[in-house]
Parts: sequence; structure tokens; C-alpha cells
Amino acid sequence: MNEEEKEQIKKEIEEEMNKKKKKHRFLKGFLFGAGATILGNVMKISIIGLGYVGLTSALCFQRLGHEVIGVDMNPNKVSLINEEISPINGYTIPLDMRFKATSNIKEAILNSEISFICVQTPTTKGKLDLSYLKKACKQIGEAIKKKKHHLIVVRSTIFPGSYEILKKIIEKSSEKKCGKGFDMALNPEFLREKTAIKDFFNPSYVVVGAETKEIGLNVLECYKGIDAKKFIVKLEVAQMIKYLNNSWHALKISYTNEIGRICEELKIDGDKLMALFCADKKLNISEKYHKIGSPFSGSCLPKDLAVLQNNINKLKLNCPIIQSISKSNEEHKRKWKK
Repeated sequence: MNEEEKEQIKKEIEEEMNKKKKKHRFLKGFLFGAGATILGNVMKISIIGLGYVGLTSALCFQRLGHEVIGVDMNPNKVSLINEEISPINGYTIPLDMRFKATSNIKEAILNSEISFICVQTPTTKGKLDLSYLKKACKQIGEAIKKKKHHLIVVRSTIFPGSYEILKKIIEKSSEKKCGKGFDMALNPEFLREKTAIKDFFNPSYVVVGAETKEIGLNVLECYKGIDAKKFIVKLEVAQMIKYLNNSWHALKISYTNEIGRICEELKIDGDKLMALFCADKKLNISEKYHKIGSPFSGSCLPKDLAVLQNNINKLKLNCPIIQSISKSNEEHKRKWKK
């Protein structure tokens, strides 16, 4: 065997090893999202803000076959992403989900047709800080001045009323009117930090808030290949749904823990009790009792609730949620009568 033949065999072995290495890294980081299908038009997407939500969105949109460019003002984060290294500890960037990152927001806007704003919206004593969002919207507005059209989607969590504030900022900095030169929409995220990529590809639903159905459909085009219910709703609903979801989850956890404290005092297996509770999918874990309307009444609910509250007091326990249910119902009665 001459040197040329040896070199050829060596090259073939290296190519095969690289293929296996790439496949292994891909499976390690993405197996849980393998059910997604690449469908629909290829969209040119820019992601503004590369924290958990932005990074996940960028990776997953790229996996769906779209062209993605990520933007972050932190140059170290941008450098790491471009070197295919995750800027977030414990987060893997699979090979076939990599994308380009930059700190130049204008470059990203000019090279995309739709932007998802994923910057942080921190809170201080319950007050929502929109400063990062306002800055991003101002920069986006300045970048689209000479563009014929751009679609801007707010993915960050905002409270009802915030959308109008952001829209006015973009209108002022772009010297355009929303609906003429640019459109806006909302796309609330429901990603948990530890399972963000899995949640993206396996959501309960995809929600888009938009002024028109056409705008909503343009946003949903990015989600072609995601097998989930998709809703186009009013802007106010899209702003409120995340707060409804998370307050409900917090309530469930806190209520369940109150039941757990009662069970502990009564020497009852709380886990088995909750398993029995969750086995009822017709009433307990269902759409029942989730219609906004009249306060609860009748014989069973008030009577049994009163007995439970009385025994909580006897046990000298502090269960503020259960103990406040009657008060909340009385307040609703007063409002309901009006």
C-alpha cells in the first residue's frame, strides 16, 4: 500500500468519525425534540436577547429550518455562542441547532423579516421593569426606518397595557405607524428553565396576540412543524395569559402544601390522598368550575369548607389560602349583586 492510498484511507476514517461525533452530540442535546417536523416557508428570524427564552427560541427555530440570527448586548455571550459554547451553565448547543450571534441589532434587523424580542422583564416589589424592552424597541425602530416592512413580536412577559407603550416607542423611533411599515404581535412563552427545549417542541399550545388574523398567521408560520393547538387571540388576552397560568400554578402548589400540613397533623398519607384527588378527571382536574360567573353556593361546598376551616383552627394550623376562600366568595357575592 503506497502513501497516497494510506492517506486516502486515513481521510475516510476521519470523515466517518466526524459523522459519528456529530450524530452523538446532536442526540445528546436534542433527542427530546426529535418529533418536530420541518415544514412551511423558511423565515428569516432575528432573536433579540439571548437569555433562556431567547437562546431556546433561536436554537429551536433554527432546528425547524429557519434562518436565525441572535442579538445580545453582552459581547462575551455572543463570542461563546459563535464558538458553539453555551453561555448558560448546563445548557447544550447541539450542532445542527447552531446559529450566528451578534451585538449589532441593526445588522440583525436588516437581515431578517421578523424579530422576536426576548429581553428580560425583571420586577421589583411586583413592579414590572420595562426598561430593557423599551431600549430594544427604540433600537428596533431606528433599524427599520429604511425597511419597507418588518414584523416585531414581543415574546417577553408583559402585563396588559404594556403593548401600547412599546408600540408608541417603535412608532416614534422608526417614524412609521404600526400597520404601515411594520406590524406587531405578542407571542408569550411557557418555557421552564430545566426543560426549555423540550417545552418549545412539545407545548400545550402556541399563543399569538395580534390585531389581525393575517399578522397572527405570519407569526405562526414560524411554528410550522410544531404539533400543538395554535391560538390567535386579542392583544390583552395574550398579555394576561402568562400571569393567569403562573398564578394558578403557584396557587395549586401552595394549596396542595396546605393540605399536606393538615394531613401531617391528622396522620394521613398526604401523597396517597392527592393521588386519589387527581384521579378524578371529570371535576377535580378538568375544565369544570373554570367559568367566570356566579359565586359558589348550595349546601355541600359552604358546609364542607366551613368544617375544614373549623378543624384547621382546632389544629392551630395556619392555612391562609383555605381560610380565605369564604372571604373571597363573599367579596364576589357583593360584586355579583351589582
